[in-house]
Amino acid sequence: MHRIAGVIGISLLGSLPAFGQSFSSGSNGSDGPLNLTASGTFDPAALGLDADGDGVYHFTTINVNPGVTIRLGSNTLGEGKPVVWLAQGNVTISGVLDLNGLNGASASSAPVPAEAGAGGYAGGVGLSAAPATSGNGPGGGIVTPGGSGGGAGHITAGEDGITPGSGGPAYGNAFLLPLIGGSGGAGGESSGGGGGGGGGGAILIASDTQITVSGQILAQGGGGLGTGGAGSGGSVRLVAPAVAGSGTIRVGGSTFGQNSSNGRIRVEAFSHLATYNYLPVASASVARPGPVFLPATAPRIRATQIVLQGGATVPVPANPAGSYVMPDAVVDTIDPITVNVMAENVPLTGSTIELRVTSDNGGTMVLTTSTLTGTQASSTASLGPFSLPSGYSRFSLTITFDPQ
Repeated sequence: MHRIAGVIGISLLGSLPAFGQSFSSGSNGSDGPLNLTASGTFDPAALGLDADGDGVYHFTTINVNPGVTIRLGSNTLGEGKPVVWLAQGNVTISGVLDLNGLNGASASSAPVPAEAGAGGYAGGVGLSAAPATSGNGPGGGIVTPGGSGGGAGHITAGEDGITPGSGGPAYGNAFLLPLIGGSGGAGGESSGGGGGGGGGGAILIASDTQITVSGQILAQGGGGLGTGGAGSGGSVRLVAPAVAGSGTIRVGGSTFGQNSSNGRIRVEAFSHLATYNYLPVASASVARPGPVFLPATAPRIRATQIVLQGGATVPVPANPAGSYVMPDAVVDTIDPITVNVMAENVPLTGSTIELRVTSDNGGTMVLTTSTLTGTQASSTASLGPFSLPSGYSRFSLTITFDPQ
């Protein structure tokens, strides 16, 4: 659920065929073959995968059989944590990978945030939460008291609400480094409310040999209900020496509710044998293979611990899931808390950290600090004190700065 803002890129289009060139996905093969033969939810715990929770899988080969639909949702795999499938051999997607954001809840339903695709961000809840909440993520739609929810941004800004309520800002870059999913639409307060849609997910599939997509990879934004805003489209990146097939890749936003932004598609190969149906076409860029991951010197930020009144601490996992099903940390107090964070490769001056806290009981708090202690290589900061409402809350961290 942590994210970094301020990474700027330029869309790169076009690639010349080049056969026989090598590329390494980085897979060590430790997770063996992934052969999905029945529809269902991709659950690493049930499959005995991803013990460290980083969302990176090291397969030998990957095969999603025809007629098989696999759901990759944020409630199981994590909000804001992209799915990374690496393979030493061929990847064949003949079925459907579903990373779509779900539609927001109706005004008469329980105020539950709309699930995002894995790596995306949940939608805000509607008026029944009293008050409605903005969508999660770097482009989350924004709600104002008494207004409709704004649509989420991604490749462009989201649409403003019909009554006051702002569309979320644009973010990310065409290289999909870092890989960031779609953001959630804001919940609505006017005309009875309604929930915002969840953002489309984020997935990277890389192979040492070839990727063939004859099925579908879906990472569309969910629609807003009532006066809720729509979630934005997610991100899909494929990297291999060769890509083939005539499948479909969808990263569209939604026009159900306040309009949201489309997401991004990036296909990188030496040999482009594919005739993919990109939806929308303008979201896609094609290039030769680049780095799979950001370099070690890239800026990073994460929460390390929650400090309770009196000095006791609750650790935060290095790879939090951001799930409303299984909490990453439990705080059993109504007293104010402080969140400690660690930053790497970030300037000590001119940087601002924002902590956004969204509760399932309604309400969003935003705390900021510009005080970083340490060195540019490794620094720390604290945000708070503040009190958490009962129930589940999600923390999202953003750090902004001018590159030096």
